[in-house]
Amino acid sequence: MNAQMLQETNNIAAQVTTQQQNADALQAQVATLQTEKDDLANALEDAIAARDQAIASNNQNDDMAKQIAAMQKEISALQAENQEIRSNYNVSLVQQALLEKQVDAFAQSQILILIFGTEDTPDALGGLFAGPEGNLLALRGLDTLPAEQTYELWLIDADGTPVPAGLLGADAPTHAAVSVELPGALEDFSAVAVSIEPAAGSEQPTGPIVMVGTRT
Repeated sequence: MNAQMLQETNNIAAQVTTQQQNADALQAQVATLQTEKDDLANALEDAIAARDQAIASNNQNDDMAKQIAAMQKEISALQAENQEIRSNYNVSLVQQALLEKQVDAFAQSQILILIFGTEDTPDALGGLFAGPEGNLLALRGLDTLPAEQTYELWLIDADGTPVPAGLLGADAPTHAAVSVELPGALEDFSAVAVSIEPAAGSEQPTGPIVMVGTRT
């Protein structure tokens, strides 16, 4: 009886040992699983952080792309403005050269007739210059006309007969000076006049006389 009880006790002890070993193995597995869980949690946190950083980076890239596009647009606008400035500068150089040429022609002029505004255009003033380089007419103080009208230049001979000397255009007062082809030598005429005429011009003055000058 004692031997049987001893045997059962030994069996129970063995079972307890086995259970303890199984428990230890399970505990080890639990520890391993906990470690893997912690590793996965850390990996997940790293992934989330990387995702957030990538999103922030993408947002920064988007902002930077927008800034670059805005800068490129501004650069294009500056280039266009620079081109316009260069173009205007070139035009100014041409205009300056023409004005210098006109000044030289004025300085060499052999005949000068000053032209003054009439009662209706008291602020108008001008001059007709004749020289070796040709004839130049300078006017100021006149209004720009409608498109259907023009200023017309007249030379008046000793008998008082007006001879058409050229159409000056509706915007003649906006020009510093214009070259004119006269119907004869300026010294053969005693006076100069400017009138307002239809755009096609007239053979005789039909509109108001706005400027008159006499050769002295």
